[in-house]
Amino acid sequence: MKLSVCGLDCSECDFHQTLCAGCREVEGKPFWTEIGCELFSCSLEKNFNNCGDCLELPCKMFIELKDPNISDEEHLKEIENRVNRLKRIN
Repeated sequence: MKLSVCGLDCSECDFHQTLCAGCREVEGKPFWTEIGCELFSCSLEKNFNNCGDCLELPCKMFIELKDPNISDEEHLKEIENRVNRLKRIN
């Protein structure tokens, strides 16, 4: 399993190894955003290895950053999965 800073499993992503090498490798600037990932920037600014190092997890930004292609229910389940992954590795 290759985890992004926010707990996404890169190996489950359809774009991994084709359009994206992973958030760490692209320094938080995946192909789908012009400004870069806010969660990656936040983690970097706070000198955290990942969002799991933050006492506010899941913070407002973590919750509000939603894939527009999934339902609210799927989004909440994904947040739970990501938080659990991050807690397991930290």
